[in-house]
Amino acid sequence: MNTPFHVDPDITIAATLPGAFYHDADAYELCRERLFARTWQWLGDLTDVAAAESLSPRELLPGLLNEPLLLAWLGLPWVADALQRSRRRHLYRGG
Repeated sequence: MNTPFHVDPDITIAATLPGAFYHDADAYELCRERLFARTWQWLGDLTDVAAAESLSPRELLPGLLNEPLLLAWLGLPWVADALQRSRRRHLYRGG
């Protein structure tokens, strides 16, 4: 990042980030990986995986992360797995 940005942990004196933050390409990449890639995201309607053992390809945050997902209904009550191919392999390697 070209410019150091500071967010005060004391909410009573914290302020919004300067406008330069929103135009900084390095800040954008950092937020993309450290914020958006690690948050819960809505995957959409589940009707296409309503039947047991059905699969539905998805994409996590198209245009931002473009992370391919495969939503799988295993046929067990309350079990639905979002299998993130690249991320899951990365986690198993200890990254």
